[in-house]
Amino acid sequence: MSVKLLLLKSGEEIITEVQEIVDPDSKDPMGFRLHKPFRLEIVSEDGGIVFNREKGFQLSWFPWAPLSKDRDFYLPGHHVLTAYDPLDSIAQQYVEAIKGENYDENFKKHEEMMAGVTGSDDLDMEQLFADAEKLLEDEDGDDGSDSEVGDAPDLEGGTDGRGTELPPTGSVPYQG
Repeated sequence: MSVKLLLLKSGEEIITEVQEIVDPDSKDPMGFRLHKPFRLEIVSEDGGIVFNREKGFQLSWFPWAPLSKDRDFYLPGHHVLTAYDPLDSIAQQYVEAIKGENYDENFKKHEEMMAGVTGSDDLDMEQLFADAEKLLEDEDGDDGSDSEVGDAPDLEGGTDGRGTELPPTGSVPYQG
């Protein structure tokens, strides 16, 4: 499987490990197997896209099917408008976020939250992606100090119900 962004007919854009399913006889495409998909959106305020010259575009990450305990989904091909490769920084953050215990721990917290179980350990997607970014920095020896995009996430605003703000090093730099 490979990490792809899928634009769905519903208008949702999701990042996932994806595998195309083909008819074994005719070899015609039938659909896609999605593994641990997340819905991505460029954060907007009052209908306009949020852009910060230091951080770039900010993204929100949210589980694609938040009420499901499943991690794998099968999507008929006619639901997908297009599939494409994400930016390397976004793909790396996704891969780190879905690894083993980070994902399992947050998945369990998500299940408890959806079931109405309350506690001091709420699902913290911001922390999940911040931890993933830290792991990436540790692996490549880059502490982010020479980054043009910034070296600390803007977490003061908290969440607004639209998902989680992507840490600045995962921002999409302005190209214009």
